[in-house]
Amino acid sequence: MLRFDVSVVPTRAVMLQKHYAEVTAKFVKFQRPADFDGKLAHVKHLLEEIEERLSCLEIASIEPDDIQNQLDQCMVTTLGR
Repeated sequence: MLRFDVSVVPTRAVMLQKHYAEVTAKFVKFQRPADFDGKLAHVKHLLEEIEERLSCLEIASIEPDDIQNQLDQCMVTTLGR
């Protein structure tokens, strides 16, 4: 016949409740939001735009005047001036 220690039941029940609360909190924290696909598409679009504009950051010459001209052109492209 198995002996069962009744005194540990409340302690184990509390431990199980705490563990359940932790798991539930992690589940809620890492759930995928409803608008995730829309946000992902927006960020992907922004990254593609940035990638298209990266070519203006490549230094074509080491001459200070050429670098300044290229920087000015980058500012025009970026700020739309």
